[in-house]
Amino acid sequence: MKNYTLIDSTDSAEQFSKSLEFLLPGSLVKSKVLSNNFSSEGHGVLSKGFYLGNNKTKNLAELEIINLRSCVFSIPVKGNYTTYVSNKLFNECTPERGCLFLPVDSIKYTTEISLVDDVIIIMNYDEIESLLLKNYNIKSVDVSSIEMDKSNSKVKLIYNLILNKMRALKCYPHLGESLHFMSSVKEVAKLFLTEIIADSMQVEIKQKVSSDVKFLKNVEMLIDANPEIYFSIHEIAKKVNTTPRNLQLIFRKHRNYTPMQFLKERKLYKARVAILNSNGEFLIKQIAFNSGFTNMSSFSRDYKNLFGELPSLTVKMTRNNLF
Repeated sequence: MKNYTLIDSTDSAEQFSKSLEFLLPGSLVKSKVLSNNFSSEGHGVLSKGFYLGNNKTKNLAELEIINLRSCVFSIPVKGNYTTYVSNKLFNECTPERGCLFLPVDSIKYTTEISLVDDVIIIMNYDEIESLLLKNYNIKSVDVSSIEMDKSNSKVKLIYNLILNKMRALKCYPHLGESLHFMSSVKEVAKLFLTEIIADSMQVEIKQKVSSDVKFLKNVEMLIDANPEIYFSIHEIAKKVNTTPRNLQLIFRKHRNYTPMQFLKERKLYKARVAILNSNGEFLIKQIAFNSGFTNMSSFSRDYKNLFGELPSLTVKMTRNNLF
């Protein structure tokens, strides 16, 4: 039997609980149902300890998370539920307001509504904690729960971030496998969550960005502008006046992908955009060459790994106006 994750569909409350435990290391999750017709399905960006997307449940009466050591943000798109922190009533969540939970001994969601559709962010708290210290000099947080009101501009931004990323995934499902997409989504979500926590503590951000981060962003912008002109890490390093070794170390420190992985991905996206805009009028080989590829076999393999289809299928679908 395969391991169920939150982006799959299931009619088992036990599997649903296990999928959340995968995202909440060290926590115990318990679910109770309203009837035997329980179901759950989700859609979003997922990795161990991180999720950004939605979860739709039918006939879920109660969800309890014991020994929460993560950060959990949720606002219902449809339905409503009552939340408890350490068995004390916290908040009534509706499409106009939700909640943000930080490490605590237990949280509980209860509802009598048969259908609830939540937008959610789940993230390991240690990542939030390190950014709170770096950006706000916050060494400890004395709150375990924060009300999320959609009338707040920052809450609305993070809510819309989730919806926009879900729309992007529906149009291009294999974005979920993109290192760059996953990393950028996670970084933006992390920044939003830490700022919301800092706001609740009335702490202002420290205006300081490391020279490494500035340098890294400049390198990524340089590659993104013309990925087709670079073929080795030595060319990139020379362009930005550093050594290949230093470039690799900076990427390793701040990203979960290498400079060459980022370069290849940007070339593949350039090629895909060219195919989608060509109406099938240009040869794949010419598009691949223009995007910085010299080996068609490697291009086709890498293209399929990223987008889930061969370039020829993209051309065919473009000609048939299926995109």
